[in-house]
Amino acid sequence: TSNEFRKLQEAWKESGPVPRSKSEEIWNRFRNACDAFFTRKRAHFEEMDQAKAKNLEAKEALCQKLEAMDFDPQDPESVKEVKAAIEEWKSIGMVPKEKVDAVWDRYSAILDKFAEKRASVDPEFQKIASEAKAKKVSMISTVTALVETAGSNESADTVKKLQSDWRELPRTGAEEQELFKKFRSACDDFFNRRRDQLDIQEQARENNLQNKLRLCEEAERLLENLTEETRREAMNVVKQLRRHWKEIGAV
Repeated sequence: TSNEFRKLQEAWKESGPVPRSKSEEIWNRFRNACDAFFTRKRAHFEEMDQAKAKNLEAKEALCQKLEAMDFDPQDPESVKEVKAAIEEWKSIGMVPKEKVDAVWDRYSAILDKFAEKRASVDPEFQKIASEAKAKKVSMISTVTALVETAGSNESADTVKKLQSDWRELPRTGAEEQELFKKFRSACDDFFNRRRDQLDIQEQARENNLQNKLRLCEEAERLLENLTEETRREAMNVVKQLRRHWKEIGAV
């Protein structure tokens, strides 16, 4: 909507004058409409910023609560309390962009410590964590291998599915953050390469378009100069143009 308003403002500048008697009236009407939109837009983002600040306070308070907890991995109630805190974290919305990594690292360090303690006394949990680690290592390798085919929609769908699957897997303990950073870096590399490859594909399609337009122009000139004497030669040229058209890729 912001872009549409800017286009309207540019169109206003390019439009001609109106009768002097109506000039101020029509200008005030247009300006008031624009001002109303951008005022509401500023208010919307200010409200979002305030909500993000409150979310940050909530996440920091939750971290403080977890850090103060005397976690006993053999106590079902203690484990249940940690699980409830994890669900509470998920329910809290976004925080200011500049604080995302810091609060996430703090939260992750706490959970990894809990997971490490639980794995040391719970063989079943240790098995789950080990299986999760193996899956995550495999997922990192898969994303890394897909970088060369990042322009493919199928590869992009696979990476997005892996990102979703990663969030559903249990934490692995002390190695979790290192694994997550490797996975995130691999995903970032993939989508950066994807943007580059799509840009290259789009440029190739533009080049194909120009080549096909030139063939159209040649065919049109051929038609304009067509006579009974040049018909046979023209047919040979048409065959060549058709062959060249098929050789050119998508536009």
